[in-house]
Amino acid sequence: MEYLPKLLARQFKWLSDFSILTLWLMCMGAAILLPVLAGFLVKIDGYWALVLLSAYLICLVGMLTAKYYYQTDLLTGEPVPYNRKKHRLFLVVVYLFLSMAILLISSPLIAALLLQP
Repeated sequence: MEYLPKLLARQFKWLSDFSILTLWLMCMGAAILLPVLAGFLVKIDGYWALVLLSAYLICLVGMLTAKYYYQTDLLTGEPVPYNRKKHRLFLVVVYLFLSMAILLISSPLIAALLLQP
């Protein structure tokens, strides 16, 4: 159940050292650039805009997992203790974002299958 979140956390471990404010500014900068890039990609092919949005969602989940798995207490510098309810909520959010990314990537295929005569 935790294989994908831990894999993403390892891939995005370098982001765990940044502050929340820095990560938020990075996300907002990307959110401002996304419509511009999507506008160019829609002219080429609409599917590439969905790929771009899915990659953005996966990067958001990667940042979230890196900050979650590598979090430390500010005063002592030790890892934060395990909380079962918080962990379950975290896994629900991670898999919800990953399922949205998969749904975005596969939406043209689903639409083609549903609109077949």
